[in-house]
Amino acid sequence: MANAECNGPATFDILHSAFRRASDAVLSIVLAVVVVAVLAVALIIVKRGLEHISTGLAALDGALKTVESEHLRPLEPAVKAINAQFDIILGALPGIARKAAVVAERRPQ
Repeated sequence: MANAECNGPATFDILHSAFRRASDAVLSIVLAVVVVAVLAVALIIVKRGLEHISTGLAALDGALKTVESEHLRPLEPAVKAINAQFDIILGALPGIARKAAVVAERRPQ
């Protein structure tokens, strides 16, 4: 203790520095705890949001399956017949285009 009394200002500087380092460490730990707590709360909020979205998507899936089975499947034969007619029309278009080009060439300018 006598040595500490002899070096009063130096001892004070050492204690002050040690206290400052300790308080910086405590503040760093507190900051880390706050960051982890904020991230945990944010993740919980995101989880709840995703669960809500999942519920909505499940309801949408059920509605789409109902629409498909009750409304779209009965239309399938008609759609296939229409597509077959389109195939015939598309097959004829190159010939029609050739004939139109010949007519366009013969037309007076």
